[in-house]
Amino acid sequence: SLVRVHRLYLVLVLFLVAEHAASEVSARRFMWAYRVGASAGAVYNLDHWYLKYQALGPAERLQGLFSTAMTSGNLHATSFVGAVAVALGLTGWLRVAGVGTGILSGVGLAATFTRSSWLGAAAGVAALVVSGRRWRMLVLGGVAIALLVALVPPVRQRAVSIVIPPSEGDVFASGFTSSGRISLWLTGLELFAERPITGWGLADHSRLIREHRRADATFEAGHFHSNLVQVAVATGSVGLVAYVLFQGSLLVLLWRRRRQSVWAWAAIGVWFNFQIAGLFDWSFGDAEVTYQFFWWMGLGLSGAGPGLVDRDQRS
Repeated sequence: SLVRVHRLYLVLVLFLVAEHAASEVSARRFMWAYRVGASAGAVYNLDHWYLKYQALGPAERLQGLFSTAMTSGNLHATSFVGAVAVALGLTGWLRVAGVGTGILSGVGLAATFTRSSWLGAAAGVAALVVSGRRWRMLVLGGVAIALLVALVPPVRQRAVSIVIPPSEGDVFASGFTSSGRISLWLTGLELFAERPITGWGLADHSRLIREHRRADATFEAGHFHSNLVQVAVATGSVGLVAYVLFQGSLLVLLWRRRRQSVWAWAAIGVWFNFQIAGLFDWSFGDAEVTYQFFWWMGLGLSGAGPGLVDRDQRS
């Protein structure tokens, strides 16, 4: 159905941005617009979250303009990773703007208390370190994260729950959402085994999930909270292979361009952020998240941008 797959049309953003950003002037204008938009959105979201936090306490997660804290978390994570790359890879006012946006997006990301977004952002920054040989950044980033976790109790509680089952009275209901996702993934694997070639079709899967609900399920869902599981169930092996090849080809092309273009280097970080966060959420279910992802992919593949200089090497 052309209507049911309408969000997949957002892939056109990749080609439109790549074409227009081939001009260095246009690419910088795109980046300025993105920085302004991301900063304004972060300020708005943080302002509203702070007012709610004052009233409701640490259980209140930043949601902002969007439907859930997970959507907001994925958006702030993408903006944060891109800002880190811009701050490290450019000079002048765009670098200053990158630092400012990075701080705002980083605070917003922390306030969402969305663990998958935290993991995605960490993976994105780690990818920037490895692909750009910014080893000093790894040390500084690790120190900053350690201080944040140590000094802010709600952040520490949420971060620890990634690897250690939450205790009774967890204000974020981590165990509820974690076990619920595992149940959904197992349901998805069972459904994939039933129709392994072409899958169950592109649609809202609320009814399908409800009909195959496991006894250990903890919440209702219309998707499988994982890009790979969702694609596998909806489109079978045919769609899953196509999806993996598409995503893999993006990474290969960006990797080849990373020394010639800061935008490509930044897009590598965004790519890893998207993939890791998408292991725990259906990213394409949020048009805002998908739009940002394809925007960065288009910018990175445009061929424009100043070359990446390895600041950790000595001549």
